[in-house]
Amino acid sequence: MDPRYHIGDTSEIITPAVVLFVELLEQNLDKMIEIAGDPARLRPHCKTHKMAEVIRRELRKGIVKHKCATFAEAEMLATFNMGIGMVVVVAARDAGRSIEHFGRFEIPAYEIGEIVEGEPGVEIV
Repeated sequence: MDPRYHIGDTSEIITPAVVLFVELLEQNLDKMIEIAGDPARLRPHCKTHKMAEVIRRELRKGIVKHKCATFAEAEMLATFNMGIGMVVVVAARDAGRSIEHFGRFEIPAYEIGEIVEGEPGVEIV
């Protein structure tokens, strides 16, 4: 077995359980971004994990666009704004300053989209 997947003491794990190897996940996300050249170019498919914690980690790295194939996956991504929580809308020119402001209070903040003038409706990309 690959030693990266070794768990020293399994006695505290209540089974069945999902075990997330956080360091490997973070390395994989970093490698995805390196290959893509920019997190904005990534649109990971949630079917590979179906976990809000993975989405939160992707968001922290700037990966804000996701794909899904089923209604259940779409509902999972939509629940609690994909795990984002509170959404604050500010002018584009104030986005960076707003993110810095929340950071001073150790509140994670991300730019997740933009509002544009156009026909009525919502387009999710």
